[in-house]
Amino acid sequence: SESDGLFGVLDLGGSRVFGTSSTLTNIHSHVVSTGADQWSSYEVQGRMQIADAPSGIGITAYSQFPQADVYYRLRRYGAGAFEVAPHGTTVSCSPANTGVVPVAASWYRFRFEVMPNGSSNSIRAKVWQEGAVEPVEWQVSCTDTNANRPTHGTIGVWSMGSGQNAWDDLSVYLLGGSVPPPTPTTPQPPILLSID
Repeated sequence: SESDGLFGVLDLGGSRVFGTSSTLTNIHSHVVSTGADQWSSYEVQGRMQIADAPSGIGITAYSQFPQADVYYRLRRYGAGAFEVAPHGTTVSCSPANTGVVPVAASWYRFRFEVMPNGSSNSIRAKVWQEGAVEPVEWQVSCTDTNANRPTHGTIGVWSMGSGQNAWDDLSVYLLGGSVPPPTPTTPQPPILLSID
């Protein structure tokens, strides 16, 4: 069910960020704008931070909310590393996760790419602690070959469990073969969403 009180703009160390202090299980906030539910072939970039070590935090792509409970998610939960964890479909990943286990109160940069690839979807991700050098290669690459796999959808944030979770610097970049909103095409993909 919808609740406007779960997420909001927070002050974190003097900076305004998007976040939540809810301890509920599997809560989301999504980009809702004309055409966002048709976005396809894109990369989401930004940074996220947990305040409590076992907290769950993530970013979703190809989300079908509110019509269906289906999405791809770059997340971490419990004591684990960031991983691609889909919902409503299945993927095959190599390796199983990014190998990056977040430390509380530290920002982690991420890049999360989703795109159709013929008879499958390609999902790739990388995560690194802010201030470190971005990894050259994708840390985890996944494939979804299910016939009912999503091929488009909006982005969102995902949270679960204790502590304050925060997101910042969110941007969406169109990749080749995407369905963009009505904007002129340029050699550099346009930023569709920017939250500072």
